[in-house]
Amino acid sequence: MRKFKNICLLACALVVFSSCELDNYDAPNVSLHGSFIDNVTGELVEQDIVGGTKIIFVERGFKNPEEQNMVVKTDGTYRNELMFAGEYDLYFNESNFVLPDTLKRKELKQRENKLDFIVQPYIRITNKKIERIGNKIVATFSIKPTVDKKVRQVGLFAHVDYVVGDRFKLVESKQDVNAIVANETEYKLEIDLNSNNGSKLKPNKEYYFRVGALIDGNGARYNYASAVKITI
Repeated sequence: MRKFKNICLLACALVVFSSCELDNYDAPNVSLHGSFIDNVTGELVEQDIVGGTKIIFVERGFKNPEEQNMVVKTDGTYRNELMFAGEYDLYFNESNFVLPDTLKRKELKQRENKLDFIVQPYIRITNKKIERIGNKIVATFSIKPTVDKKVRQVGLFAHVDYVVGDRFKLVESKQDVNAIVANETEYKLEIDLNSNNGSKLKPNKEYYFRVGALIDGNGARYNYASAVKITI
């Protein structure tokens, strides 16, 4: 029995030793963070937390480097703590702003590295007002496209979490536009609480409501105003 135990201990030691020998790669040692900033207003360009803008990054210096991506937060900021020191190319395939003509190149040297993107959002949303009127949530807002394309849709979205949006909602009210929108055009959307009461929206509970607009473009994502919290 003692001989059997010794054999087991030796086997375990060999497994631990071999694991240490194989797992000798350097750990991530730098971070990268920043914001997406409107090139005119200086405000953060808000995003969808699911299916929104992603930063695609490729580390230079490798023969066949893999593409990786960072998800942008709802408020238009991002942070990646698991990166390695080196030089990276960064770009986008899908976004709610005009895509840059060239790659962004960034060398990460310090433990903390900051990189902001100054961008032109496809649509700016202004004069937002979301409130409860009777048994309805009523949103009024204006949109101003910055590109010569049709506006596909506007929407009002509701959820228990502040990341509410087109991809993350319990209830929505949408209006198809499918037209060129000139100057600042005002829209009004409503969510009827009676028809949703008890099923998706429960009384005496807080919900977040957010308005957005979508340009008609390949790979385009919703532009948003900040969410409003209302107890229904």
